[in-house]
Amino acid sequence: MRLSVGNNLVGLSLLVTSALFLQPCRAIFEDDAGQLDFLIATTGHGPVKFVATVGNTAVVTSDFTDDATKTSCYVASRKVADGTLVWRRNVCSSAADEQQYHGVSVSGNFVATVDHVGVVQAWDATNGALLWDVYLPTKSNHRLSIWAFAKAGTHYIAVTSGSDTSVFDAATGTATTSPSAREAHTFKGSSGTQQPTEVYCDALDLTVGADGATALSAWNRKKDKLPFQNQIAFPPEEELSFFSLLSCSTTAMEVLRTSGRGTTTMISLTKTDSLNVSGEVMWTAEEGLSRVDSAIMLDASHSGVDLEQDKKENLLQLVPRLKSQVMAMTEGLVNTGNPVRRDDVFGFLKIALLLSSSSNRLYGIPTSGDTRGKTRFQVNLPAGAEWHRLVHGASNSIKSGHGIKGGTHTREVLLLSSLSSAREKQIQWTCLDGTTGTEHSKGSVTLKTAVSQVIPLAGSGGCRQAAVLILEDRSAIVIPEDKVTKEAVLEQVAMSKNGFFGHSMRKESAELEAFAVKVDRNGDLSTMVVGAIAFPGEEILSVAYPSREEAIQSPSNALGDFSLLLKYVNPHLMAVVTKTKEDGKEDEFSALSGTRKTATSKRKPSGASDTAEVEPTVSTNDKPNFFVNIVDSVSGRILYRASHTNVASSPSPAIVISENWVFYSFTNEKTRRGEIGVLSLYEGMVDSKSLTAFSAPELSSTFSSLDARESKPVVLAKTFSLAKSATALGMTSTRGGISTRRLILATIDGQIFALDRKVLDTRRPMGQVKDTEKKEGLQQYSELIPLVSYTSLSYLQLVESVASIVSSQTDLESQTLVLAFGGPDIFFTRTSPSRGFDLLPESFNRPLLSIVVAGLLIVLFVVKVSCVGVAGGSIATMRCCV
Repeated sequence: MRLSVGNNLVGLSLLVTSALFLQPCRAIFEDDAGQLDFLIATTGHGPVKFVATVGNTAVVTSDFTDDATKTSCYVASRKVADGTLVWRRNVCSSAADEQQYHGVSVSGNFVATVDHVGVVQAWDATNGALLWDVYLPTKSNHRLSIWAFAKAGTHYIAVTSGSDTSVFDAATGTATTSPSAREAHTFKGSSGTQQPTEVYCDALDLTVGADGATALSAWNRKKDKLPFQNQIAFPPEEELSFFSLLSCSTTAMEVLRTSGRGTTTMISLTKTDSLNVSGEVMWTAEEGLSRVDSAIMLDASHSGVDLEQDKKENLLQLVPRLKSQVMAMTEGLVNTGNPVRRDDVFGFLKIALLLSSSSNRLYGIPTSGDTRGKTRFQVNLPAGAEWHRLVHGASNSIKSGHGIKGGTHTREVLLLSSLSSAREKQIQWTCLDGTTGTEHSKGSVTLKTAVSQVIPLAGSGGCRQAAVLILEDRSAIVIPEDKVTKEAVLEQVAMSKNGFFGHSMRKESAELEAFAVKVDRNGDLSTMVVGAIAFPGEEILSVAYPSREEAIQSPSNALGDFSLLLKYVNPHLMAVVTKTKEDGKEDEFSALSGTRKTATSKRKPSGASDTAEVEPTVSTNDKPNFFVNIVDSVSGRILYRASHTNVASSPSPAIVISENWVFYSFTNEKTRRGEIGVLSLYEGMVDSKSLTAFSAPELSSTFSSLDARESKPVVLAKTFSLAKSATALGMTSTRGGISTRRLILATIDGQIFALDRKVLDTRRPMGQVKDTEKKEGLQQYSELIPLVSYTSLSYLQLVESVASIVSSQTDLESQTLVLAFGGPDIFFTRTSPSRGFDLLPESFNRPLLSIVVAGLLIVLFVVKVSCVGVAGGSIATMRCCV
């Protein structure tokens, strides 16, 4: 018996031990797919300009036109019936550049494309499969032109460059001389890029066009206008709508309406009689979402700052407080089937604001509820603007021991659009509620010079969101320009204890300038230059800042020997990614990179040291061409500079800052693999013996960025390799910063992964792991980071060419919301970096729990009654019952 018990205890201990060391499974069940996430798949090319039908079931679209000098790289197909994306292909053979262009033509079930390099490709129009491709060198100053045609039941593809024309069999790609080049030109007719404002169906004797910009109009051959039984209205458009006739029969006609801002609408029209027309919108697609530049997520639940005061005042009253408690108890015990209310309570209800500069439009999309992933509202921005900016929140706080706290939970946002002409420059601004799209106020300001920097600030006038515009002549203006807002901004600047700072950057000349913003004697804002940085021979690729929503739980890391490693937390930190120019000078490059022309490095032979302690071989022949500069934006000083060699220009390097960590990704041209560089910044260390109950070292929670000795961090660096290159990086964000942080990366093959930050720790030892390091959970350094399928947030979804990833916190510490965008797809999901330790699953059986609790209460009541009945007979019995 004792042996059996011992074996059971040993087995139980082994089970518990294995459970502690196993990684938690992060995969999802098939039934859970699509419940907490959504995917918006667009055609990728933006506003439709090319339309061709494939039978009566699909339509092929692109942004190609005959006179276009630059296009996207995408050609796609949608179902005519419901608008479902059938296939989408990137038809460019090289990375995007200023000469990016493609041509397209359709004949039968063949789609022919050609890019600016000269690669001709043939695709199956039904499923998008590549049939064949061939390279045709282009002549200087001549662009390839392509068209597909049919002759005697056989389909051909013709390509011309200047006076040279080549003809191929569309099915096999074989070059042919029959038909000849001259005969092929006789088939070169309409390319499908005509953009008529009206279309005519002969079988129905019906012409359809735009009635102004907001409605549909129809008339017959006699030009008699026919009334609609159900009028189809469209949102106001500043650009003309175009129509394409997809099908025409004696019963109905199908028309595809496209707009310059990217809205595509499929319309079915029928004649109820000779005098009336009936129209129906079959589906609508927002192709402008394929070119999103920036995005934020606003809280649309009770946690909005503008509603907090009303909520607090309401809870001070007895009756509303009792009602809220009863509703909370009812919702907790019984599942009422109202997920929207739960989303409101937990802060899951967000509105994603997506800004598309190419489409000149702002989109508002809910991330929860029945309408998640569907456009709630659209805001049209001025067409022809040089740039658009979405301003939200406030600037960095002075103290950031537990995060910047940039006030990013307010609902109002400020939209800025820069317009310029030969005479003047103008900024048009609009203040609106970011959760509903309601416009609060708008206006415009005339400027003398261009804007070099936009600093967000809180407002208290007609708009609760304000901004300070720093101009190129170093002057500053306040937007909105009303008196109340200006006084509020001046007060914030004047009340800044340690000063109010900003910076401007010129990417063309690779220069950065730091300045202090002050209030002068006249009560206006003025600037004073504090520092400047120049990167001669280099160009700025991207810039990254700390997240203003990020919460920092602890300012230090506890080590295995009980000492503390102090984090370097600087709210004014920024990372500037630069790359050498092709025409950079040799001596300037060598001086900046810190390398010599004849570099030699003496190292121990491999046999003279322990194999676990041998450092990796470093090549001294290759010169660095990629740099990551850690900069203090207040003083304008470079705190640290990392360099790498053989960095490819595509995909574009990505970078993100989290707490005292800097993560950046790039692709190595030699190894053909993706790499992730990691920098961790620290102030120093506190020994375990220095912290006792009676003594502690003298430490300060603040330091001056202008003091070079105080603001200089200790930097640890490591580089890891990936089997796939990364296109974008992000970091999970939670309410209190307690949950484990995970690095979110989008790969070049269209997947999104979440990696534990411990895997990318810069303190991972090169040799054997010590006992103190094991206590911290550190593992021995391994260059290759595996991307396991169960860590994929996108599971089987294809999210192509992601350029940016943002995250937002909720009211639950375990949950974080992730939004990936920038390419033809937009993906949203909810994830648990440390698993859902504070949230019951949606499938939790609340009625059963209520029944069990009620049964226990009844049993307890019966037992108490029995105890009272026998209490007089025996004291021992009474004690037992009680």
